[in-house]
Amino acid sequence: MSQLLHNLNNVINAGPDMILVAGDATTTLAASLISFYHHISLGHVEAGLRTYERYSPFPDEMHRRLTDNLADLYLRQRQVPAIIYCKSTIRQNESMLLEILQLIA
Repeated sequence: MSQLLHNLNNVINAGPDMILVAGDATTTLAASLISFYHHISLGHVEAGLRTYERYSPFPDEMHRRLTDNLADLYLRQRQVPAIIYCKSTIRQNESMLLEILQLIA
């Protein structure tokens, strides 16, 4: 993780307006942390799997939860039902999430 954070820090020097991450891999979490550390907006395109069990699948579910909490914009892949997102435990940006779902559904 430390090497990922170091390498992504170098990318940030380009001065992006937003970082867009996909899925729930370790690289997704690392990029999410870098966006937070540098006050850069974060968009999260999610794979759609939500188990609500933090250890299953391990560590992907926890990566997704942490990334969701850091994200400013939530996007889903087209084939993932919107109902999965409506049942999410996301609290702070729930209304924005529902608006985006209505736009892209």
